[in-house]
Amino acid sequence: MRKRNAIVFSLIAGVALLNVNTGFAEEEIRPQTRQDLKTAMQNEAPTTMKYTAFAQHARKEGKVALANILEQTAKSEQRHFDEAARMYGLVREDWHNLAMAIVGEYAEFNQTYIQMAERAEAAGDKVVAKTFREIAAEEARHHQDFKAAVSKSLKPD
Repeated sequence: MRKRNAIVFSLIAGVALLNVNTGFAEEEIRPQTRQDLKTAMQNEAPTTMKYTAFAQHARKEGKVALANILEQTAKSEQRHFDEAARMYGLVREDWHNLAMAIVGEYAEFNQTYIQMAERAEAAGDKVVAKTFREIAAEEARHHQDFKAAVSKSLKPD
């Protein structure tokens, strides 16, 4: 069973790596328009998260009206991202989306956050390094969850 899972994971990861950033839009989109959609996604994603964080802070400070405005705006920004992602072809069949998630989480826990933790530690930023290591551990759990979902995701609910 373990060997079968490793083979399935390898196949999915290989397909995902071959398809990174190739997209599969509903219709052929011109290169400049594709780049503009990518830029839109790159702008909308962090804006969504930023406004969500602002809303959480405002709510914690007791500023409910401000929190509500920020949350509504974050939802709007999320819709902008979703539409651009759909037209770009980022979101595809479930097996492809899962493969991309597996590969992405692996890179985050195995490279990105570990390297950032090492740099933070070398710079003397111990608290940040500890946080990066905690995030890496959580990303590793996400990776394992997605791998476990492979066989389940191929069956309809």
